[in-house]
Amino acid sequence: MLTCTPRSSSPWLAQNIRTGSDAALRERLKAEGRFTPADIYIAVDAGNLWLAAQDGLLQPVESEILEQNIPANLRDPQNRWFGLTQRVRTIMYHPERVSPEELSTYEALADPQWRGRLILRPATHSYTQSLVASLIAAHDEAGAEEIIRGWLANEPTLIDRTKLTKTTMDPISTPFLAIF
Repeated sequence: MLTCTPRSSSPWLAQNIRTGSDAALRERLKAEGRFTPADIYIAVDAGNLWLAAQDGLLQPVESEILEQNIPANLRDPQNRWFGLTQRVRTIMYHPERVSPEELSTYEALADPQWRGRLILRPATHSYTQSLVASLIAAHDEAGAEEIIRGWLANEPTLIDRTKLTKTTMDPISTPFLAIF
């Protein structure tokens, strides 16, 4: 969360930066209410921006510069948030067990050939929720559900921390594909 103060006719200058988890920053904004010193809220993904908008923490912004430079699919229809970047999602794999030619898409990981070989974050993780939202956008709800059911049918190992990935992907481990 950035707190900014206008400086004469110059661009805004960041005066105070507060960091924390998205959930903690949203709770802080709720507690501060209309007395918050925050002018800008920056989150790691659109899912957290959407949650902040749903909680009534964001106000619409009218900006020709933002509207001209940020495509409609990367901003809230009510202009409460604007996506400044997009996440690149990669499929991690163990090179001694998987050939890159075997990999293609997240959708293909629903194939039974990956049974017992996937590592996923749980459904409650914001990154997973964002990935599912992108699947819904690409395939509609029914299509996304079919893909996710395929992943679950493959009996994935669930982990909730990126730092555990290195040990989980150790050569002696059984699972070796990770969706993040």
